Amino acid sequence: MSEPWVEAVHDDAFNTDYREKVIRLIELSRDEIIAIVGEIGVYRFADVRWSLENALDAGRKIRILASESKADRYVVGRLVDLGAELYLSGSEPIEKYMVVDRKHWFGRSAVERVGEIHWNDTDGAMKIATKFEEDIKKVKQIPTNFDSGEDPLLKEVNHISAGQ
Repeated sequence: MSEPWVEAVHDDAFNTDYREKVIRLIELSRDEIIAIVGEIGVYRFADVRWSLENALDAGRKIRILASESKADRYVVGRLVDLGAELYLSGSEPIEKYMVVDRKHWFGRSAVERVGEIHWNDTDGAMKIATKFEEDIKKVKQIPTNFDSGEDPLLKEVNHISAGQ
């Protein structure tokens, strides 16, 4: 196994470096991608969207914890419809993470918008994965067993408002 190393992720107006490195991580995945994010805004970029959708089509397990107040409803519905596990939290994370195969991880400050990819860092990846597992126990998962053609977020909202 290779030694752990860190690669900086630079910010620019179009998030070019960030998107390129996130796509590289997604394409590297073989089993699972875990993300702790705010709005899932990166999904709006076609290149990242295609990469995520290809990973789902290839059978990768994608699990996302997002901010309920910030997450784009279309994105949530689309990802759940494609087979991702989505959990919505009442708070927005200050640090955003993505873990790939519990081996590599990306971290980015929501405040400073700077980030790093930690390659071959299983210890760091496992710490984030453990935090993710603990956090999703406290929130509700958007159900994946919804009726075909019905928006899963709308169905969940209706289910909650009906008091069930």
